[in-house]
Order: sequence, then C-alpha cells, then structure tokens
Amino acid sequence: MTSSRFAWPPRPVLLFATVLAVFAAVGLAGLWLRPPRPTGLPDDPAVEMARRLIGAGLPIAAEPLRFESELLGAAPSSARSYDAVAARPRLAAAERALEQARLRRGRDPRVLAALAHLDLARAKLEQAERRYREVLDLSPRYGEARLGLGVTLALEASAAWADEPRARRLRLEAIAQLAAVEPDDPCYRPALYDRALLLKHVGRAEEARRWAARYLASEPGSEWSRRLARMVVMPAQ
Repeated sequence: MTSSRFAWPPRPVLLFATVLAVFAAVGLAGLWLRPPRPTGLPDDPAVEMARRLIGAGLPIAAEPLRFESELLGAAPSSARSYDAVAARPRLAAAERALEQARLRRGRDPRVLAALAHLDLARAKLEQAERRYREVLDLSPRYGEARLGLGVTLALEASAAWADEPRARRLRLEAIAQLAAVEPDDPCYRPALYDRALLLKHVGRAEEARRWAARYLASEPGSEWSRRLARMVVMPAQ
C-alpha cells in the first residue's frame, strides 16, 4: 500500500522525460552544428573593383600590431611608406563600390567587414568598431572581423593614453577579441601575434611569453617571429 501511494502517474513522467530529451537534443545540436565561418570575398563585380582600387596591399597605421584581411592584403602594419593623403580618392572610390555591393548582397558579413577595414585604414576608429561589432553579431566565428575589432580597440586605447583606466579596459577587450579567433582560422597567426604584444603591454608578461612561444613555434624563422621575439621574449632574458 505504501509503495502504490507514492507511485508516479505514467503520463506526467513520460512528458517530463520527453521534455528532458528535447532539451538534451537542442544542447547537443548547439555543440555539433556551429554557425558557418565566412571566408574570402563575395563574387561581386563591385567588390572586385574595390579590391583593384586598393591594390596589392594597404598598410594599417597600427605598428607594432599586425593586421591582414582579404580586402587589404597582408602588408606589414606600418604607415612609413604609405601616403594616406594620396590614397584618399581611391579609398573613397573603393567605399562607394563596396556600398553598391552591400545594397545588392544585403547583410553579407564579408562586405560589412570590408567596409570596416576601410574605416580602419582611414583611422575612423569609432565607425570601424561599430561595423565590426555588427559583423560579429551576424557571424561570431568570423576571425577576420575579430582581428579587425581587436586592432581597432588597441588603437582606441593608444588614443586614450590620458585616461589610463579606459585605455587598459580597451586593451583587455582587444585581447579578448583576439583570443576568440579559432586556431584553424586564416587570421589566427596575426591575432596570436597581437595578443602576445598586448598582454605584454598590460603587464601580463609571463602570459605574453607563453603565447609568443606558441607563435614562434608555428612560424619559426619568419620576420614576424623575429620581431615578436625581440619585443616579448628577449627583454625577459
């Protein structure tokens, strides 16, 4: 009699088990079915026109950080040989071409990221940050946009040198963006490079050396590795 008094009715038990199974299936699907990661540039004539207007590569005035993208190329992050004034007309023309592509392709994250890269190249940091965040809302796994946002935040931190708490907060957020770039992403190495430099800048020297060592192991003997070793590894020796 006692056991029958506490027996669970079969229907609620079955319903509860079904709900648990549904939640488990949704959780596993979230692990297995990750959102796609954008790559390359859209096959669009306006995007191709923008790429040709920009040329083989456009340095970003972010030295000593490293930046690269499908649109701007992989030129070193140095503005020493880059005439920003002379480049203004072609960058404006490239932006007009990308806006045409955006009208045709809607919210394609690759076009939005390309527009953000142009903002970064012209030091329009607030606009670049806003556009990168819009891209990442659409495609959280887009490493190129994470790298762009990380570099943008680091540049904003340098511009806010008089407000040290804000500058540090921006650098820490930049580090978080760079750390979110996945190891198999084409932008992983530049993100790792910048991450090590920024960690050194905020006083986390041991962590900086650890990530720098990982970079050096992935690209031994390169010019980028020699630079990173000089800036992060060798000063501690």
